[in-house]
Amino acid sequence: MSIFDEVNTWEKTKGASIFSSILQVSDPVILDYGCGDGNYSFSAAYAFGQKCKVYAVDSILTISKKAGSLSTAWNVAS
Repeated sequence: MSIFDEVNTWEKTKGASIFSSILQVSDPVILDYGCGDGNYSFSAAYAFGQKCKVYAVDSILTISKKAGSLSTAWNVAS
């Protein structure tokens, strides 16, 4: 398993569990300012599915574009 697969697995399991345990709302709106590759953004999206809106923003355009392409690759609506 590559490091990228490990990160993706973490986002879907432990990361999603963290978000669902700290946010006690059914349809959260989350801002991930300084999102980097979007690891926490994806975790929030996996935790709440279609009920959640995640806005992921980073000042470095190449990183934001990478997060956008990952959302397509990992089947998360962007």
